[in-house]
Formats: sequence, C-alpha cells, structure tokens
Amino acid sequence: MTFTYELFNIYHMIESGVISKEAAREAFKQECLMDFRHSLHRLDFNHCYDRAVVYSLIIPADSNFTVSRFDKIAIQHSENHWHLLNIESIEIDRVPYDEVSNGTVGIKVDRIVPEARDYYVVKVSEDKDLQDA
Repeated sequence: MTFTYELFNIYHMIESGVISKEAAREAFKQECLMDFRHSLHRLDFNHCYDRAVVYSLIIPADSNFTVSRFDKIAIQHSENHWHLLNIESIEIDRVPYDEVSNGTVGIKVDRIVPEARDYYVVKVSEDKDLQDA
C-alpha cells in the first residue's frame, strides 16, 4: 500500500529530475514494498565546504557504482525537498578525476543546499546529455 505522503514525495522527485517517470512506473510494478529510490546510489556525508561549493562525500567501500563528472548529486534536505545538483569537478586529495568508485571524495557542485540531509548519485548517461544539448 502506498500512502499519499509517499506519492507526494515521488511527484517532487520526478519534478526535480531525481528519478524519471519510467523509474516510478517500474517501482509500481513491484510486489510488496515499493522502492522508488532503487536507481539512486547513497553517499555518506563527511563535510561541506561552503566557500568552495564542495561536498566531501564518502562512497561506501562495498558499493558497486561509480561517480563521474556526467552524473548528478540528488540532495534531500531537512524538510524533505529534493534538489538536483550538477557536478562540476571531482577530486581526491586535490587530484582531479573524471570518475571514482570508492573513498572520500570532494565533489564541487553548482550550489550548496542548506540543511541537506541525504545525498545520492543520479547516474546520467553521456549520450543523454549529448542529446539534450
């Protein structure tokens, strides 16, 4: 059973670009508990550098995904609103990378979200970005 509040959150996730309509439709086809965040990859928070507009985030050691410059960062803040941020650069110990798969990573974004609570990677294919340009 899906509650109205969950549907409200899903609507805002779709509107902000965090998940696609297709991903939401697929979640409704699941038996039992629906997981609308299955396409998102969670990151752990380490530190926020406001002046540099950088989040220091931890990719869990047991994860099976990468973070690239073409991906986006989805942030849910304390009032459950979603924000989709562009990744401008990725660094580990001041060394720039195009793609990383584990460890503590500095991710420069286009803006800082006040009262950010949860951090996720939204995978974006390079082909999709090229088609949208």
